[in-house]
Amino acid sequence: MEDLIIIGAGPAGLTAAIYAARAGLKTLIFEGNEKGSRVALKTQIESYPGFPQGISGSELMLRFWEQAQRWGARTSNERVKGVYPAEGKNQVETDKGTYEALAVLIATGSRPAMLGVPGEEKLAGKGLFYSDAWDSQQVDGKKVVVIGESGAAIEEALRLSQYASEVMLAYKKDRLRVSSLLLNRIKAQPKLQVLMNASAVAMEGAYSLEAICLQDLKTKAEIRLAAEWALVLMNQAPNTEFLQGTLPLDENGYILTNAWMATEVPGIYAAGDVRKKAFRQISTAVGDGTEGARAAMRYISNL
Repeated sequence: MEDLIIIGAGPAGLTAAIYAARAGLKTLIFEGNEKGSRVALKTQIESYPGFPQGISGSELMLRFWEQAQRWGARTSNERVKGVYPAEGKNQVETDKGTYEALAVLIATGSRPAMLGVPGEEKLAGKGLFYSDAWDSQQVDGKKVVVIGESGAAIEEALRLSQYASEVMLAYKKDRLRVSSLLLNRIKAQPKLQVLMNASAVAMEGAYSLEAICLQDLKTKAEIRLAAEWALVLMNQAPNTEFLQGTLPLDENGYILTNAWMATEVPGIYAAGDVRKKAFRQISTAVGDGTEGARAAMRYISNL
């Protein structure tokens, strides 16, 4: 019997582990569902407090891990298949066995979702990708298109520009909503072009990606961009498939919680990008993890 099982090993899950383990709770982290956090893939993080010169995602997450393990949190790479709540004894089923815990905190995050346009399903994984877990060999010397409307899409476009022959960022909004630092980097990168008000309407290619059709959202005009490799970072989908029928979810699959990260099911909490919230940043995930761990501690102490 564990005191607290945490599902997910991103900023929210590891922060919760730090607080719980430091308070003396027997804490077990399952990190197998998404194989760690997407934060670890970021080359440079410059908005997280305490690092005025910036820090790489991998180094930041390594520090989270070290701190959680310092206080006795244990980890396993097992994949969670289901959570079955019961007051005072929640069951967590993995691909290797069944575990019990007084409380469970879910911090499985979210992932990029598909656009739902013609040709997309056929070409997914064949030049068309949705994860920033790429390497330089995949894009070296290629014509690349990034489709997105967030700072993450811009950061990936800049990173891809270091290796690709040219990068086109299809940006759905009418202006770049980014810091002046990122804006200056875009202007200084000759291999990167930004196309505003652009929405993908089709993917083309017989066996692998060959072109992307974009539509101007204002004029409705369409253009066809030759592309050998593309990254879609538009929508997000929460990693909650294993929770269907277990917890209340919103229409998009996000977990519903109160201000203390508690779900409607006693002893089950959610933190970070997996729950319904306004902003999804590393700092907000850390705050969620703190709230969730402390709420779980109060719940356990009252049992």
